[in-house]
Order: sequence, then structure tokens, then C-alpha cells
Amino acid sequence: MFFVDKRSFLFVLIFSFLLILAAAIWAYNVGTLSGIKSDSELILFLGFIFAGLQLLLFISLFLHAKKKHKDFLSLMEIIKAGGIISDKKAKKVGVAGIKLKESLAIAHEITSKKSLKIASLNGLLNTMVNFIQDPVLVVNLTGEIIAGSAAAKEKITFSPDLNLSDCFPQLSVKDAFTEASSTHLPVEQEGKIVFFPVFSTIGDISYFLVDLSKEAALAKFMKNANATIKEEIEKKQKRNFWGSLKD
Repeated sequence: MFFVDKRSFLFVLIFSFLLILAAAIWAYNVGTLSGIKSDSELILFLGFIFAGLQLLLFISLFLHAKKKHKDFLSLMEIIKAGGIISDKKAKKVGVAGIKLKESLAIAHEITSKKSLKIASLNGLLNTMVNFIQDPVLVVNLTGEIIAGSAAAKEKITFSPDLNLSDCFPQLSVKDAFTEASSTHLPVEQEGKIVFFPVFSTIGDISYFLVDLSKEAALAKFMKNANATIKEEIEKKQKRNFWGSLKD
């Protein structure tokens, strides 16, 4: 089986059909002028026969192609409905149907592996969140609550498709995303609730850890960060001091 543009295919068939007729008529005229009229008439007759056979073959091929096209569209409908393509239906389309079935099997395997990986990561997320003692929520960029610690579940009632705005209307994930994208730091909003951005491996914010403890977590974070920076500076200054004494 091969794929070809319909216009190009029609052009080649019509051109070859006309070429056979033109060649037969030309041979008839030449033969008549040469005085071999009987042979010329035979050639003309055979030319019409061959042109007619080609036309019949073209009609048969066209009807066969229409049937294959219909079978291919039926496969597409099965795929859209999430059904399974049987070997019998795939073979009806020919090599394209078999290759399509093989490609779908590979795609299904890849999807299954990705689904398993996502399910495993979700399980890992829920396990890690359960180790957090503070009330912390995991939300995506639309505000949907993905997971929460035990302390957080005591504060709010979890339900499917629960959004952060349903529980805390004063909070804005959009504003937190805008600020965190530029600063790459946690964002504190009304009520001392802190959004900690979670970055993907390519550097984009994918989730937020929302701290509901209301204990000025952002201040503690910045204090610890500044203390770490100060400690590194002091260590560097000491190394420079002892290095200068040795010199």
C-alpha cells in the first residue's frame, strides 16, 4: 500500500488514457497514408480496447480506494471511542492498518508507563506530605488542592476538585505565581499564609506548597536564608584572614 495525492493520480491516469488514444489515432493516420489501411484499423481498434481496459481498471481501482478510505475512517472512529482495533479490521485497510495498530500498541505502552510513573509520584507526594507536621497544602497553578498534610486536613474538609479559593477566598494563586516567578522566593499573603513555589526541572513553577500555620513562615525562611549567607561570608573572611597571615 502507498499514499498518493488524488489530483496527481487522476492526472496521470487521464494523461495515459488520452496518450493511448492519441497514439492509436496517429498510427491509424500514418498507416492509412502508407496504404496499409487494414493494419491501421486493427491498431486503432486495439488502441480503443486498451484505453477501455485502462478506464475499467481505473474505475475498479477508484472503487477499491473508496472502500479502503471508508475502512480507514471506521478505524479512526474506533480509536476516538477508545476501542481496540482487531487484527481483522486492521488488515482490511492493508499495511497502513497494521502499522497503525502497531503504533497504537506502542503509544498505549508509553502511556501506561507514564500513568504508572504519575501514580507513583502521587503516592510519593502523599507519603511525603504526611510527614509534615504543619498544616500544608499542595496546590497546582489553577488553585486545585492536590494533597494536604494531616494538620491541614483538620482545618478544611477535603473533597474532589476542591479549590483553594473555596476555602480561602482572600488568597490568590495567580498573584502568588506572578510574584514568585520574578523573585523565585516564597510569597506571603493575607493572614500570614505563605506560598512556597515548587519548580520543575526546567525552572518553571509547577506547584505551590501553601503553609497555613500563620506563624510568619516567610520571615523564618528569610531569617534562615540570611543567616546561612552571613555564615558563608564569615567563613570566607576567616579564610582570607588566615591566608593573609601565612603570606
